[in-house]
Amino acid sequence: MTPFAARLMRIAHRRVGALLATVLLAIVAYLPGVGGPFVLDDEENITSLPALALEQLDTRALLDAAFANDEGIWGRPLASLTFALNHYFAGGFETSFFKATNVAIHFINAWLVYGLAAVLLATPALATARHHRHFIAALAALLWAAHPLQLTGVLYVVQRMTSLAALFTLAGLLIYVHGRNQVEAGKPGASWTMFGGALLATLLGPTAKETALLFPLYALAIELVLFRSSLLRAVSRRRAVVVIGTAFVLCAAIVASYLSFNPNLIANSYGTRSFDLQMRLLSEARVMWHYAAWLLLPYPSSLGLFHDDILPSNGWTDPPTTLIAVLALIAVLLYALHPQARFPVLRFAVLWFLAGHALEGTLLGLELAFEHRNYVPSFGPLFAASIGLARLGYRLPRPLGLAVPVVVVLTLAFVTWSRAHSWADLSTLAETTVRHHPDSPRANHFMARVRLRDGDLASAIRYTLAGLKLRPSEPGFHIDLQTLLALLGNELHAAFEAELGAESPAARRLRLPGLTEELDLVREAGEWRLRHASSTFGGLEVLLRTQPITAHTLLSLDTLRRCLLTVPTPCASLADAALRWHEIALSNPGIVPTYAGIVAASAAALFADRGDYAQAYGHMVRAARAHPRALGYRLRVIEYLALLGRSDEAQRELDALAAERWPQAETDRYRQQIEALRDELGRSAAPS
Repeated sequence: MTPFAARLMRIAHRRVGALLATVLLAIVAYLPGVGGPFVLDDEENITSLPALALEQLDTRALLDAAFANDEGIWGRPLASLTFALNHYFAGGFETSFFKATNVAIHFINAWLVYGLAAVLLATPALATARHHRHFIAALAALLWAAHPLQLTGVLYVVQRMTSLAALFTLAGLLIYVHGRNQVEAGKPGASWTMFGGALLATLLGPTAKETALLFPLYALAIELVLFRSSLLRAVSRRRAVVVIGTAFVLCAAIVASYLSFNPNLIANSYGTRSFDLQMRLLSEARVMWHYAAWLLLPYPSSLGLFHDDILPSNGWTDPPTTLIAVLALIAVLLYALHPQARFPVLRFAVLWFLAGHALEGTLLGLELAFEHRNYVPSFGPLFAASIGLARLGYRLPRPLGLAVPVVVVLTLAFVTWSRAHSWADLSTLAETTVRHHPDSPRANHFMARVRLRDGDLASAIRYTLAGLKLRPSEPGFHIDLQTLLALLGNELHAAFEAELGAESPAARRLRLPGLTEELDLVREAGEWRLRHASSTFGGLEVLLRTQPITAHTLLSLDTLRRCLLTVPTPCASLADAALRWHEIALSNPGIVPTYAGIVAASAAALFADRGDYAQAYGHMVRAARAHPRALGYRLRVIEYLALLGRSDEAQRELDALAAERWPQAETDRYRQQIEALRDELGRSAAPS
């Protein structure tokens, strides 16, 4: 074997070794959670969309599936299509199949991290020897793949949107930097390689999630730090500027075109939040340091599904850490931008990390903190850490020098493995989440809903009360509490009647097993009902008028509606109040149009259940206008018109509906209802 061939074999063996190590690590670390359930947004974005329940691989069905979701700029069609294909090949919404696919994507991304790290180590500022380059790149891939901060980007199924966008971002950057290195070497055609990488990331990446539009910022961070010492600066820098500038213009055009059709995007994003733009920007400075701490020391107790226990900043000094965080962030940014500052890899890590949060950590009114937002941004700091660990290892005796990075990787993998265990089932996930984040309103709400699902009303009330104390201005907690008290009161009503009788005092204190707080037992309209001092009907109505109508409020109203429409209803005592709460929520001046449509549809169902079809029709029209592509809403409008005796109008609406193109899965879902309406209207039109 020639020396050159032997060298190629050694490189191949090293790469295969890194590949196998990454695969094994991903499988072992995430295996305990692969069989876990869908959670939270998984239902809204996956299991509740009929078009994703793919049954056949024809063109129409695939297109319907790709555009089933209305999230983001283009509806994230690639992510939606992969969900639909998972359903098709698994024969249903089998979570293990969905999550195994996510693990596979994570592995591919780890391999791309390896390649990206390798080409970055060949840039002028780092210029690492080849044999060291592959070791450091493999270490970077292992650190990134094993880090527990990545877990929600893998086991939270809907975050495939994040990991798929990352795949195109990392692949695009790998191709771009490879081309950039070729430009440095004076090789012809290298500029086209750079362009290819930029187009791959900016055109295909957003079909999974808009975070791929951050490609130009990542490329700029690479250019500012790692190619600054270029010997061919005048020529190569000009080509890089053209490519990065083109990518910036392309991304800006995509965003501008979307905003032209959605001019109120940013304003509406704050309509459901308890903070405004200034508060969010100040808060995100603190959140960045939380992210950095979780990267450096990922204690299981500091990580979790929810981080709304990080309270918003009300001003520069409220809390005092706000000003400190902002000043510290400015300081590290100035250091990273200083061309003569030492430690280029550290400068690169800072710029990369901040670039990765430029979208979800700035203007949009999203929740303050989520771990999956670090999926790509974490590469910069972990890449720097891999170089630091490798250099430390080279200075130590050989066995110890190898042992240090191995121990770090295995420790991270163990923490990920232990976290994955908590994702094995919904109850364990809820318990772990609320145990690690007892001050998180969302964690307590999540736990309460899981306990309600399990039929443990006392525990559901206990966690709802805990959430209510943390966020007393959230209408959803008050609605949840009133619903749970009605359910529990309905269960215990017969016992109260038998024990207390009609002649007992109208009110008394009551302590029930499983509850740490006393409830008020009051007699109203001849029935015994449970109340708690922390929530009154009058107080709830004030909150519905004045506080933001949040996703939590929507979910709580929907839960109450479902309870009231159950036959026989265990929430009958709340029937009048529920209608009043819906109407007040609809009158809230800050309610965003899409949420108003959902609340209106819920109110319409309650009015229809009472036989008040005029009110039901009016509310359903509002819902259909807010959600014109919701076929179920449109059919309800027609149904209420028919019930009101307005058959001609109903027929025109049905004809208009038939003339529109609807996803096949959607029409199949409502086929019986459509046929029933058509038959009923046909009979109405027939001469008597």
